[in-house]
Amino acid sequence: MTIRTVLQWSVAAFVVICGKGEAFSQSDFWQKINPPFGRTITSVAINAISTIIAGTDSGAFRSTDNGGTWTQSNSGLNPGVGYIVFSSGATIIAWGIGTANFPNWGDGYYRTSDNGSHWTQFIQAGGPVFRTAVAINDSGEIFGGWGNEGGGEVERSTDNGASWSPTGLWVNSYALAINASGTIFSGGWDSAGACVFRSTDNGSSWTNTGFFTTYYPVNVLAISPAGHVFAGTSTDGVFHSTDSGAHWIQSNSGMLSSFVTCLAINSSGHIFAGTFSEGVYRSTDDGANWTTVNSGLTNDSVSSIAINPSGTIFVGTKNGLFRSVQSTTAVRELSADGPISFSLDQNYPNPFNPSTTIRYELPRSSWVSLHVYSVLGQDVAALVNETRPAGVFTERFDAANLASGVYYYRLQAGDFVSTRKMVVLK
Repeated sequence: MTIRTVLQWSVAAFVVICGKGEAFSQSDFWQKINPPFGRTITSVAINAISTIIAGTDSGAFRSTDNGGTWTQSNSGLNPGVGYIVFSSGATIIAWGIGTANFPNWGDGYYRTSDNGSHWTQFIQAGGPVFRTAVAINDSGEIFGGWGNEGGGEVERSTDNGASWSPTGLWVNSYALAINASGTIFSGGWDSAGACVFRSTDNGSSWTNTGFFTTYYPVNVLAISPAGHVFAGTSTDGVFHSTDSGAHWIQSNSGMLSSFVTCLAINSSGHIFAGTFSEGVYRSTDDGANWTTVNSGLTNDSVSSIAINPSGTIFVGTKNGLFRSVQSTTAVRELSADGPISFSLDQNYPNPFNPSTTIRYELPRSSWVSLHVYSVLGQDVAALVNETRPAGVFTERFDAANLASGVYYYRLQAGDFVSTRKMVVLK
């Protein structure tokens, strides 16, 4: 069984919202969105310009105004959507699901190049697959993973899904993630239990990181702005690695639920974990401690989490779609004396034309180097090269003289190094 034939890749006072007369407390973390969704939200995806696609058991819906209004996007899509990912350019790829009772037993993959107005099936399924995964690198190459009772694998496409070739990893791959340096991580299950494999050569070879802390599988992977890798499992909660998978630490303090279904990390490094029966947990200290953020959430079974460029979180549940009342990055947790750790935020806006703002924090006085690089590694702008005191800083970057495309900005302050991607769109 290969991806070519059965490709399957495993979200006080009261005011009125959405014009529906539904009220929520101003202290609530979440508010419900009320478009004509199906009851179950199976997937949520957001691109760099904040277009949202919500997959449901009755098809796909699209919003371009932060979830205020929605358009059904089902032409050619049959019948529902189990997974959505934004591919290279404006292409969106979705996994078509069969029924609400068997959401991963679908009829294949669909592609749209007009923002979801029309869909075309490009790979037809040949049998049931229980888990699915997908990741896309900076060159637009797509890595697809799948798994079922008979096994699984990871394959690669260099032509936006038209053709596929095996990478040589033959295990159940239920989660895929790629860090800033291009290292690929595949999480899932093999005969020995949960596993995470790593490739540093674009999938040509793979190394088992030794993640055998639980028998049941790794469901999801996520990478923080600092490059730390987080893995959510079916029975033992969250684990994380600060050295690209060489060592793993269980990070569950305060987390009652052990079944983690999805993970998302905002530009401040705050981690949000969706669970099967305990709603959403948040960690603001790199996974060391967790607290629930469920106020306003009316269903505790979370299937998908996505965060837009401004820090607003969208959560898919069995009872519809929810949105955070406020951006989760508008206010940073600071100590009485200032920042408590080094950090580099995602530039905003992104994509941008011609200028954007880069924000970073220093907990102590440091020599700071902040440079912008092209995808070829050329140093195109030096924004900071000097000693800065502890504090919060913003730098304005003007790309008026640069061509459209992907660029990287890199902050080095003492031993802290962080790199982020930005997009110039003219």
